[in-house]
Amino acid sequence: MALINSNNTLFSLIHLQTLNLDDNDFNYSHIPPAIKQLSGLTYLNLTIHLRSLVRNLTSLEIFRLSHVDISSTIPDFLANFSSLTSLLLEDCELYGELSRLTFLNLAMNNFSGNIASSLHNLTQLIVLCLHSNHITGPIPPSLGNLTKLELSGFLRHQNELEWFELCGNKIYGQIPKWMWNTSVDTLEDLNIGDNFITVFHQQPAVLPWVNLDVLELSLNMLQGPLPIPLPSIKAYIISGNMMTGKIPHVFCNLSSLYILDLSDNNIDGMIPQCFRNLSSSLAVLSLRNNSFHGVIPQTCSGNASNNLMLVDLSYNQLQGQLPRSLSNCMMLEGIVVSNNRLNDVFPSWLGSLPKLKLLTLRKNEFYGAIGKPEKDLEFPKLQVIDLSCNNFSGELPSQYIISWNSMKVINSSDFTYMSAELGIPAFEYMGKTLLHRYSITITSKGVEIYDKAIQDIYAFVDLSSNKFERKLPQLFGNLKALRSLNLSNNMVSGRIPSSLGDLTMLE
Repeated sequence: MALINSNNTLFSLIHLQTLNLDDNDFNYSHIPPAIKQLSGLTYLNLTIHLRSLVRNLTSLEIFRLSHVDISSTIPDFLANFSSLTSLLLEDCELYGELSRLTFLNLAMNNFSGNIASSLHNLTQLIVLCLHSNHITGPIPPSLGNLTKLELSGFLRHQNELEWFELCGNKIYGQIPKWMWNTSVDTLEDLNIGDNFITVFHQQPAVLPWVNLDVLELSLNMLQGPLPIPLPSIKAYIISGNMMTGKIPHVFCNLSSLYILDLSDNNIDGMIPQCFRNLSSSLAVLSLRNNSFHGVIPQTCSGNASNNLMLVDLSYNQLQGQLPRSLSNCMMLEGIVVSNNRLNDVFPSWLGSLPKLKLLTLRKNEFYGAIGKPEKDLEFPKLQVIDLSCNNFSGELPSQYIISWNSMKVINSSDFTYMSAELGIPAFEYMGKTLLHRYSITITSKGVEIYDKAIQDIYAFVDLSSNKFERKLPQLFGNLKALRSLNLSNNMVSGRIPSSLGDLTMLE
């Protein structure tokens, strides 16, 4: 077009306000610098075909056409631009679908504000790189729809993360090595539970995060020895994996530990005797379903500072007696030691615990008559007692029934669960607490059932498969909140008392 190629003519149109140069009459490869002199120009139309402009520029690193009216679809050939690092097509009237896009690299730019929630439309996206920008705000929940996305490109360059939660996904394989260098000084909560993660990149793994409060790796496929935490850890939860080996001695130094949950693994050895020193901070100790042997260590030194609320040592190979020092744990709500080899008499000395709700001794070698309580009011908060599959003998414990006040009237409108509420610093600034729900295995209608959550309205008595004898006490009729009562496989005789007809909640 001669008009635009002549500087004299162009300058003579200095007051031109509208200039249309469409693809039919314009050689877009020769845009003259003199066009900058059109200071009065308010509208410039460079409507061109994007494909013909850049399709062969495969080495392009920066592609910027912002605010240019391209008015076309996003072309597929952009996927061939392997060197492209910056793509700026803002306000170009582009249209069409982006859902085929598998790789989007917007790193090292000047993007600011929140991550656009509209990214959830890129359902085929595998790699999203957004590092080295000025992005603020939360990660939009809509990114959870990107089921094929690998987050390493986004996360590995983050240095100020405080919460890292990717639980309940389908992440598999090794925990990547780069993760050990991510937000080392700031990370407080790491939760990648309920995935398919198999291994750490080193054995044993030494956790690098100096301010980490919460480690949540439960319900994965992790193998090998337990990862080594720093002494400041508050919650160490690695249940439901395939961890092996013994508890390292370094765990004796975790003086700030609130919760230690190693349940449902293959850990063996003895429970370290030094655990007696953890009860000043420890609220939940769950070693359920492992291969621990030996005796249960003493705990709760007798001072008023112990905080132990739940001890779950069930499904191991523990022997000996229940440690008498448990009677000093005044905050205890649950003792679960079923399916071991414990050999002891009935722990009547636990009756003074003011908050004990849950006592499960099933499938051990407890023996002897239960007898009468030493005080008028013992086990006042007890709601669940399971003494089944032992060698208890004598009469059924009718005198204790008088004290079981929490089984007589329970607020049926209360649908909370038995749990420990832990005020861990990583959660407090979010106005939250960490909840650990109590769980038990019970026999109901001849079938063993693992109950992951126990409602606060639940009342349960199982005295089955022992050597109890004589008649059923009328006092059982006072436990009007009972949902389950199992007295089978004993030597009880006589009539069924009419008071059992008052147990209208029985299931």
